[in-house]
Amino acid sequence: LEHRDVLLAAPTSETPKRTEGYGATEFERQIPLGVIRDIRKRYRVDSNRVYLTGCSMGGHAAWDNLLTYTDHYAAGIVESGVPMVEGFQIARNLFLPNLFETGIYVMQGTPDKQAPEINRAAVQRLKRLGIDAVYVEFAGAGHGSYEAGSEAALKWLWSHKRTPWPKKVTKVAHRLVQARAWWVRVVKMKGTEWNPRKRIEVHTPGSTPKDRLRTMAEQKVSRELIHVTAEARAGNRIVIRCWHVSRLEIQLHPSLVDFSRKVRIVVNGRTVFFGMVRPTPKTLLEQADREFDFMR
Repeated sequence: LEHRDVLLAAPTSETPKRTEGYGATEFERQIPLGVIRDIRKRYRVDSNRVYLTGCSMGGHAAWDNLLTYTDHYAAGIVESGVPMVEGFQIARNLFLPNLFETGIYVMQGTPDKQAPEINRAAVQRLKRLGIDAVYVEFAGAGHGSYEAGSEAALKWLWSHKRTPWPKKVTKVAHRLVQARAWWVRVVKMKGTEWNPRKRIEVHTPGSTPKDRLRTMAEQKVSRELIHVTAEARAGNRIVIRCWHVSRLEIQLHPSLVDFSRKVRIVVNGRTVFFGMVRPTPKTLLEQADREFDFMR
């Protein structure tokens, strides 16, 4: 951090039982978000250059926050942590598409139980999705923090800056409170929120490979989640595809549409709005009051 104007915040987690480790609860996810809001109140912060890092239990938390509240961060570094979300093993890969605009740099030592295998697989999936993801493994280093890789990791981190109004937004969520990203917010979902404690049953022949069973279970859970893809396209169009959604809101910005022309909004192949949109400062003020994020 030498020679840089950086504010460093290191919140601690108060889980119900400290011996249980990171629990991937909404209470825990709100801890870094609350710290960010508080710092923005006190200092002039470039909200497009907010970074999240964590090691071990903090690494789990960093993965979880980056996957759940992606639009708050430009990028993140994880050391000795795995993608840990509600639903754990079955759900951990389902939220990876949320990182479409936010890079992640994963450092992992061996041996460290199943963490190296899990992180290798997660980063491979992210790369197949076209997401900026880096995996660095330190043989024989075990579980912990890796000073040997810090210089390269920080150089990578500083090269990232959040895009406040990306042309395309992807959001996967299982709770309504989490179903917000950049300029899209799900207001009402169809049915009920997925219960990560619910038993998942997959009926197959006894000879079905374990990996195939996991894929089938993931597919079953995925059908119960909120999925939204929204894109600003040529012709002053906003095209949205979503499922498990009853109602959503979008915020428009000059970088997405031309307010001097009619805007067409298409949801699941059907035009739901075509007309003039009048900008109002009310929406921006409400957003600023809620998040103290003055960059969007």
